[in-house]
Amino acid sequence: MEGMDKLVHAVLFGVEAALCVWAIGKRANLQLLILVVVWCTVLGGAMELVQYKWVEGRTGDVVDLLADTLGAILGAVVFKLFFK
Repeated sequence: MEGMDKLVHAVLFGVEAALCVWAIGKRANLQLLILVVVWCTVLGGAMELVQYKWVEGRTGDVVDLLADTLGAILGAVVFKLFFK
């Protein structure tokens, strides 16, 4: 199915971000939420770079990185709003 890969990226990084926010707990203010999203984005970018440079048969994809970032934003914000 077209686009399923991007949805999987967004969901996985959303879960990662939500778990990070959960680990931070009640101290999770806007600054820490931004740090979580930056962390997820850097991790996603590093994985895409590794695929591009060193994994034969795989390519890096900027759209995957965008899906990772969007998923991280949604995961962090949704978790913070609904699971205080």
